[in-house]
Amino acid sequence: MIDEAPPNTHAPSRRRTVEWADPRPIAAAGQSLAGIDFLRALLAEKIPAPPAIQLLGIAFVSVDPGTVSMRMPAAEYLFNPLGSVHGRSLATLLDSVMGCAVHSTLPVGRGYTTLEF
Repeated sequence: MIDEAPPNTHAPSRRRTVEWADPRPIAAAGQSLAGIDFLRALLAEKIPAPPAIQLLGIAFVSVDPGTVSMRMPAAEYLFNPLGSVHGRSLATLLDSVMGCAVHSTLPVGRGYTTLEF
């Protein structure tokens, strides 16, 4: 016989603390550097990652012109009710990688934005 918890019993809660840097200097660096230089500074952690990236636990793996690799943990705090990583978390990772790949090709002062995919 398998012992199961009653349906209304909740597992012990978990806690996660997230710290982030002021995003204004990060944005200023992004506007004052060529895209590839900005992204390489993020990769080398000379500039802190933007808050959304820190919140999701995303990390830069490699940066080259037109190509950016990132990783994100399949961590419990990203799970959906079915126990797998929520699709919106994966979509955010995909959006970030695509946007940064484009940004890596841009000169100083040139920006971009992504559309919903």
